[in-house]
Amino acid sequence: MRNTPIPTGSPGYSVRMGKALILHGVGSGPATLWRIRGWLEAAGWTVETPPLLGHGGRAPVPSYTLDAFVADVLPHDDADLVIGHSLGGTVALHAAAERPSWTKRLILIEPAIRMDRALIDVAKPSELAELGWTREEIAEHNPRWDARDVDAKLAEAARALPGAVAGLFDENPHLDLEAEAARIARPTLVITGDRTTNYSIIDEPTWRRLEGANPRLGFVPVPGTGHSPHRDDPAATRAIVLGWLASTAG
Repeated sequence: MRNTPIPTGSPGYSVRMGKALILHGVGSGPATLWRIRGWLEAAGWTVETPPLLGHGGRAPVPSYTLDAFVADVLPHDDADLVIGHSLGGTVALHAAAERPSWTKRLILIEPAIRMDRALIDVAKPSELAELGWTREEIAEHNPRWDARDVDAKLAEAARALPGAVAGLFDENPHLDLEAEAARIARPTLVITGDRTTNYSIIDEPTWRRLEGANPRLGFVPVPGTGHSPHRDDPAATRAIVLGWLASTAG
């Protein structure tokens, strides 16, 4: 992160508490956020974890464009903190750029900021296939996850609509939110996986470029993790999250 080390290590962070909104990823749901919710609630935050369009047992809707996802979350009351993982991070980034008062601080975990047609064509069948994975398959593909993460993913995948997952990719054939990232007006932490050992949706040249374009953005990779740093290495991710909140309080 730009010349600003993030304090980590001690559980006794001084965290400015308030209202937090946490947004989940595609094919997931509120239950998959149990760990992040617990970190914040233990520190005294009030936390809301709504299901996104087509997830969490919600009924189908006519459109799954990114604008539709954003329009769905913006009516939530303005928050002191918004955290989004994957699709949730993408939605949160777009929403915060559209309405700066929506949140005072923003944490994005592996958000999709740029996806071309080739990447979307790979991601769509992969995400649809994951909706049908058994518990054993989820655990096999994610050996570092806690059993509670596996159970939560299994339960929420069953509540996600395949049509919503397919629609997300079909109705957003090219994703580029670099302009939105450049105009984010609130302190923003982006937590990424580690491309040297695993899969990460953001490459280093992209996040270096975005840091240069917007001094409010800071990117921190979690060594040895993939697209879900908070599930692959909870301790390291917790230290980064709570340390950053302490360093940006007030």
